[in-house]
This record gives sequence, structure tokens and C-alpha cells, in this order.
Amino acid sequence: INHIALLKFTDQIKDKDGKTFINEIITSLPIKSLFLGHDFSLGSNKEFGQKELEEAFSCKVDIYFEKPYLKNNTPVSSSVIRQLLSKGEISHINNLLERTYKIRGKIIKGNQIGTSLGFPTANIEYDNSLHLPKEGVYFSRASIKGKTYRAAVNIGTRPSVTQDTALTVEAHILGFSEQVYNEELELDFIEYIRDEKKFLDKNELVSQIKVDINLIKKKEFEVSFALIGKNIQHSMSPVVYSTLLDGFPINYSLLSYDSEESIISLKEAVDKYKRVSVTSPYKKYCYANSVVRHEYINNLKAVNALRGTGAKVESENTDYLACKDLIDKYKVKNFAEIYLIGDGAMATIIKNLLLDKNISFTQYSRKLKNIDNIIDHMNQVSDKSSLMVINSCSRNFTFRKSDLSSYTFWDLNYSMPKHLKLFHTAKVNYIDGFELLTLQAKYALSFWNCKTS
Repeated sequence: INHIALLKFTDQIKDKDGKTFINEIITSLPIKSLFLGHDFSLGSNKEFGQKELEEAFSCKVDIYFEKPYLKNNTPVSSSVIRQLLSKGEISHINNLLERTYKIRGKIIKGNQIGTSLGFPTANIEYDNSLHLPKEGVYFSRASIKGKTYRAAVNIGTRPSVTQDTALTVEAHILGFSEQVYNEELELDFIEYIRDEKKFLDKNELVSQIKVDINLIKKKEFEVSFALIGKNIQHSMSPVVYSTLLDGFPINYSLLSYDSEESIISLKEAVDKYKRVSVTSPYKKYCYANSVVRHEYINNLKAVNALRGTGAKVESENTDYLACKDLIDKYKVKNFAEIYLIGDGAMATIIKNLLLDKNISFTQYSRKLKNIDNIIDHMNQVSDKSSLMVINSCSRNFTFRKSDLSSYTFWDLNYSMPKHLKLFHTAKVNYIDGFELLTLQAKYALSFWNCKTS
């Protein structure tokens, strides 16, 4: 894109009917394509929908309507989120957003009513254009000055203590008592607790606040994870875990070491972080120093999830479990030709699974010294639709577009722009590794006894 022109949405533009807008603006520009939202309609009375636009432009302009984004078969849109906010359905909102609903603002001085009741609160100066959740009490995660705490957040007019009808957002932050006026406070809303109500007197109000706080004290305000391994910049595991936990806040710590000798004991790791995942190059080390949960993965000599069970550290290879499911889902056995690229841990998993299922394949790698022959062998396959290539090699492994034809490419890597662009512009059935990552995370959360969406 060489130039971008932004059309300011003025009242004059807003009030134009669709036909006038097309005649005065669109046809006066050298437009070749229109990219529009799935529910887009043009004109002040929304008279030009998809059908009408296609008829108006005939074949002169290509029109592309984006597909609606669905989560659990529910369309995700700003209007849907606003409706759910009005009902206080925070858990549902967090699941659709794949993150927590947040309010961020500066802490301002209030009228000290909370302090007089024994429960000091931080009042937030919020943006009045925000669509706030329904009035009530919420369990939230408060982030201030680089630390996070549990918080009871009240949104409402505080009818028990004041006649003021102004809506306020105030948080009682558990375990925090500093004076922090003008500091920025961020609130992640996790769960709706109860409606705001008017109590008979302050004693009744204080009793209810104590009930609310005791309830919140028992709730986990973030799920802790730790990763033993090197810092992988492309890793989306924290995002995937949060999504599977309905947008629940997580704390993901990286435990990066220079050698195996410098790693803290695995027992110390699971005691401190509870949920520990493992990545290269320490999968074999953790296998050797833990109790492997399933015998059928012992020959792999690698694990990627740890947990504490009494005095023991148990481990699981969730990559194996996920790959096993996907080999069945993608009907790998139906392909006449299967080429496996790579010779690392993931290649070993795929190799073992294919052998267990009596599925024949050819492996290519630098170690086997045959990787340079793969393109020639692919071109010799007469029916390309019968060929599946499984790439367990590094993210840097690439093909030339001229070498591509109609086969299936299962990439164990994920979210690689170069691969997405290359394969989607060629006649290749490209399977991104993000589903593998998600399924692996589901197995890991199950191993850690975490409830997922």
C-alpha cells in the first residue's frame, strides 16, 4: 500500500444515502476492490447491503466481505460485548475477548467513606465514554506499582452511604495500604460477585463487605506458570493458557538457565510455581529427574509438563498426546505418501506414532543427509493430493514458491507469516501448528487439574 486516505466520518457523510455516497465518493476514485465487514451496509438507512452493492458495481469492483469472528459459535462484536457488560456476565465476556475486561485510570481522592468503615478504597478516574459493567461487586485483579493483588471492586452509586447518583468505580485492594493518589491502577475483572444494594444501616453493610472479602480471599486471582527453557520470543503459550482459562489472568515466569547444572531442583520449581512446562533443551533432563506419568512415552525420553504430587515430581509429554489426536483428526493414514522433515524431539514423537499405527513414511533431515532431495522426490509424486509433508524442523526451514503444488503441508510450527503467505498463495492445503499448540496446552492444563473452557 503506497498511500492511505482516511475519510473523516462527519455528520455530512453520515447522513448521505447509499446511492449518493456511491455516486459522489466511490465512483470518483479509482477503486478496484472493497474490503468490508461481514455485516456492513452502506447509506444512512443501511439500504446497500452485500447484494445491493454487488448489483451497483456489477463486475467493475471486487467486493470482499469478511467472515464474522465466532467463539463457541457466538459472534464476537462490540455490541455483543456491551450487552454482556450490561448483564455483568464477566466470565462470558473474558472468554469471548480471550483476555480479561479491564479498566485503567488514575487514583483520585474520594470522600473517605470506605476508610471510615474499615475498608479503604482506591477511587478510579475513568473515561466517561467507557461502557462499564452493570452496577455491583466484582472480584478483580488489581495491578499497581508493578505488583498485583486481589481486589473487591464496586461499581455503582453507593446508595447505603450517600445520596449522590454519580457512578463510581472503587477498589478495596487486599494486602495493600499505601497512599497512592495520582498513581495508575489497572483492574482485570474476573468474576461477578453480587448486585449493588441499599442496606438498612452501616452495620449490615460492613457485615456484607466482610462476606464479600472472605469469598474473594479464597479465590485464585491469577494462575501461576513457569517455563524451564530458553526465552522463545514467538511463544504464544501464555495467550493460549489465558484463552483456555476464559481470559483468567496468568503469571508466566521464564526460568532460563545456562546449563543443566544451574537448574533449581524440580521439586523446588513445582512447589513454588505449581505448574511448570519444559522446552528445549531441558526436556530430557526433566525426564531423567521426574516420575514419568505414562509408560508408553518412556522411549521418547522427553517430557514437557511437571507437577508436584506429595514428595514426587510427576511429568507428562503433552506433545505426544496432542500429536496422537491430530494424526487421527487429519487422517494421516489416508495419504499414500508421507514425508517427515526433521530429526528433533517433535520428529521423534511423530515417527513413533506413525510406526505404532503402521503408517509408512520417509524421513528427511540434515542428519540423514537427504534433506536436499526432498523437492525432487515431491515432484516425482504423480498424485500430489495423496502427499502429506509434516514439518517438524526449525521455523527457518522454507520452500520456494515455484516448488509448491497441490499437496498437504502440516507445519508443527505456528503463526509463521512467511509460511502463511507462501502456502496460502499456492495450491497447498496448509495446516498451521496453532491447533497443536492449543491441544498441547489443553492436555497440560488437564494434567495440572485446571478447569478449561
